[in-house]
Amino acid sequence: MIELRRVTEPVEINCPHCGAPIYAAHEHTTRMLGAGSWLDDGDIVPGLYQALKPEQREPDGFYCHLGTGSRPCCGKQYIVITATFVNTSPDDDFRDTYFRLNGDRGEETNFIARRAEFSWLVSRFESPLGPVLAHERGPFPWEDKSWIGPYGVAACADGNDTPWQFARELLVELGVAARFVQNCTLSGISASLHGSDVSAPRWRRALSAT
Repeated sequence: MIELRRVTEPVEINCPHCGAPIYAAHEHTTRMLGAGSWLDDGDIVPGLYQALKPEQREPDGFYCHLGTGSRPCCGKQYIVITATFVNTSPDDDFRDTYFRLNGDRGEETNFIARRAEFSWLVSRFESPLGPVLAHERGPFPWEDKSWIGPYGVAACADGNDTPWQFARELLVELGVAARFVQNCTLSGISASLHGSDVSAPRWRRALSAT
């Protein structure tokens, strides 16, 4: 079961290398702490659909992205895995707006998700097809840059011992593109909206798994 608690005070997300706060989630916004951007490059996670069981592939309203970035605090590279889904099979226009971010998704409402020892940020958007949930896992430390080609991060560089394999296995394990999350996360949101909220002191630690 995935438990979701609504963010009511700023929650800091820390660098997975040096521990410096680099990113903050508020109830309806996120922002960088300091200059620069959260992610420098990224691409869709390859091979995820094939890794799912047949019964997990429908509805196919999901989009999973792997991004990479670094911050001035230490300059070391990290990766972030984002899985966005809606509990139906949307058309291309919907995917372009809510999955590929080429349009206005409207106001977000942010939550902290928790399952076993893991916790991560979830942003919820209201859409004509129902709630759209963006699960953001990370940042995870990944200093090796050999998987990044001359033209940047590209899914065609998939292979063993790469962030692509790590992302795919993590997503399959958590069920973030499957019926498991569509059932459990939606019921978790329903419960969280009527339950206690998250305040900063309890969740001040980094949201990455170590």
